[in-house]
Amino acid sequence: MGNRSTNAALVGGRFLRTPRLACASACTLATRSAAATLLLIALCGAPASAQLRVAVSGAVERPGEQTYAGKARLRDAALAARVRPQAYVAGAAWLRPSLVEAQRRFQVGVLFDLSQVIADASARNDEALLALSERMAATVRALPATGRRIVSLDPKTLERDRANNAPLAEGDRLHYPELPKEVRIVGAVNKDCVLPHASWRGVRDYLDDCPAMAAADRDRVQLIQADGRVVEYGIALWNRGEPLRLAPGTTIYLPIDDRLVRRIAPDLNREYAQFLATQPLPEAGSAASPPEAAAAIRTARPL
Repeated sequence: MGNRSTNAALVGGRFLRTPRLACASACTLATRSAAATLLLIALCGAPASAQLRVAVSGAVERPGEQTYAGKARLRDAALAARVRPQAYVAGAAWLRPSLVEAQRRFQVGVLFDLSQVIADASARNDEALLALSERMAATVRALPATGRRIVSLDPKTLERDRANNAPLAEGDRLHYPELPKEVRIVGAVNKDCVLPHASWRGVRDYLDDCPAMAAADRDRVQLIQADGRVVEYGIALWNRGEPLRLAPGTTIYLPIDDRLVRRIAPDLNREYAQFLATQPLPEAGSAASPPEAAAAIRTARPL
């Protein structure tokens, strides 16, 4: 009995007298298990791969949700949606859910800077700056975090430039607006302006039609382009930029005079413009404000 307890192995509730026999029995069981697994796959099919769902809206022939069995790229979605000739591809927006949280944190930072300006203006009894900073804070609070990622969505560019043709992720949304017909001016102006776009007009021409406040920066503006990029442009005699014709859909942000905010919120003007740039263009001819336009795009139901 001593030899049995020393040399035997227990397999399936029975003692086998040698290790070689024990290994052989174990291999047989493993082979049967593997065969059973293969049989189940053959009968029931392999497990389904994860599906990728994205949506395309705006000036396209086939708006709505698209489903891919595996990986897909921006060009795949654009081609499947059939972008219309009248689409304003320069203003197309890629909205990515995974970027929304970071943009919300950025939004909170902009609101904090504005709260510092509001407190300072209140302490100094500067009613004009107080009203302006409160109006700007209300605008930021009303704007949604869209998750916009800056990239060209022109189907031709996506076809020839692989680096630009980025992979899609679950829940991504592409929006192709129609050609807008206006230029917007916001910031340190008496009232936000929506002006008709004219190809011959420059930055100063538009600013002349939208009266500035005393707290406005007299040296520079931030140009928020339709594709989401932001460019600083000089407007004073000493730093005036080269003649520039604005594209349709451009927003001109007239900053607060840097001397009024540099001590308490030195990055406010730049970051305010950057957050405005996350908003997609409203539909052509629409009276919707940027917050309403962004919300409509984000919540659009697949057709």
